[in-house]
Parts: sequence; C-alpha cells; structure tokens
Amino acid sequence: MRTVPGRVIRSAVLAGVVLLSGCSVIIAQQTSGLADALGSAIRANKDLQTVKDGAPAYLLLMDAMVQQDPESPALLLGAADLYGFYGGVFVDDPARALLFADKAMALAAQGSCLQDAVFCDWATLDRETFEARLAEVGPDELATLNTVASAWVGWMQANSDDWNAIAQLGRVQQMIERVVALDPNYDQGTAQLYLGVLHTLVPPLQGGKPELGRSHFEAAIAASQGRNLLAKTYFAKHYARLMFDEALHHSLLTEVVEADFDDSQFNLMNELAKQEARILLAEESEYF
Repeated sequence: MRTVPGRVIRSAVLAGVVLLSGCSVIIAQQTSGLADALGSAIRANKDLQTVKDGAPAYLLLMDAMVQQDPESPALLLGAADLYGFYGGVFVDDPARALLFADKAMALAAQGSCLQDAVFCDWATLDRETFEARLAEVGPDELATLNTVASAWVGWMQANSDDWNAIAQLGRVQQMIERVVALDPNYDQGTAQLYLGVLHTLVPPLQGGKPELGRSHFEAAIAASQGRNLLAKTYFAKHYARLMFDEALHHSLLTEVVEADFDDSQFNLMNELAKQEARILLAEESEYF
C-alpha cells in the first residue's frame, strides 16, 4: 500500500486550519445546522464507499467543532449521531467499534444533559428514578431521547460480550417505547424498527415476542410508505427467519433488491438494506 508523504499530510492539516479559522464566525453561528447538514448529506448518498472513505474527515471536523464549543447540546448530539452511525455501519474491527460506541455514548450523555437535566446520569439511576424521568420527556425532546437511545443501542452492541451492558437492554427498550408512545411515526418509523428487532431477538420460548415484533416492523414500513427498505430487510432477517416463514422472507427481500427509487432520507440505508438482502437471499436454500 502506498503511503502518503508527510508533506502532503502537513499541507492538508494547514489547509484545514486556514479554512476553519477563516470560517470561524460562520461555524460559531451555525454549528448545529452544519451537524444536521452533514447527517442529511450522508443519508442522501447512495455510494457506500464514498461515505466510508469520506466520513472520517467530517468526524475530525466535528471533533474540532466540539472542542471549540463544548457547551452546545445540538453539536454534541449531532456528533454522537455521526460517531454512532459510522462505527455501527463501517467499522468491522471490534476494538475500534468499541471506541466509536464509547465516544457516541459519551457525546450523547453530555449533550442531552446540557440540553435538559432530566437526561443527566441515566445510566446510573435507580429504576424508579429512571422511569419517573422518562415519563417527564415530552414531544419537544423526542430527537434527544432518540439520539440517546440509539447511542445506547450501539454501545450495547459493541459490548455484546459484557453481561452488565446487556442487562441495560430493558432501559433502552423503555426509552424507545417512550418515543413510539409520543409519536408512533417518529422519524418515519425508525423507533418502530428498533422495537421490531428487540422483540425478535429470541424465540418465544426464551421470552421473545415475535408477533409483537412483526406489528412493529409493519408499522415501520407503513410510516415510511415502504421507502425505508431496511425495515423490510430486518423484517425478513429477524422475523421471517425466526418463524421459518420462507414465503414472507423471499417476498420481502425480493421487494428490497428490486426497488428502484431515490429518497434523500433513506438512500444510504437503502443501499445497505439491498446489500444485506442479496446476502440473505443467497442463503435461503441453506436456511430453510
């Protein structure tokens, strides 16, 4: 592999410093807007490799912005979303994935606490206090609640070998259920998709609730009018396989791989959904 000369790295760093210093006033005024714009640009991109290669530069930019304005809840929460997404989707090495998950969790915790004291120290609260605070969260704080829950799910996934981490699953589920209770169609059904996965992690005899999971998958598909293809892929992967429903499995995945439309909110996730759907279809004859 060809190495990058040190002078090129130094030139890039210098150019970045000049750019940031020249735009400091704009950044100070629009930090949260830029965080939102970065997320939107990533979601709209259909080229997985471009996002994988290019997003780390924006992670470093977000780090610099957080250092410049460490008291901005919107900036911290935006950085948490970006770190959680990139680590969960593109980082294969478990040790690195853990670093990304830890950082996303820390950013989400700090940003949410700065935004509203009701979110402070959620991971260490006793059950009664946790549930009381969760009940206080209203519609205006849905985005914050969703970001904290998403970061927590990612952190649990990265710590899947740690039973102390997995023991927090109940709290995460309560948070996502609160999102759905406040707005069943929030973020075009993303919270419904989370619940669908959570209820189909294990068979009924082990405490799973696959039919409840199915209802959440169907609600997620309906909320996005079928445009979130990941909901269909996960419906097949987590429910149809669990229930050995080959016809449903094949139908859902075929719909995913044959889908041909552009949607700026789902483009990237739909490409990921298609990629996984092709793998699941190729394994059908061995699984069923």
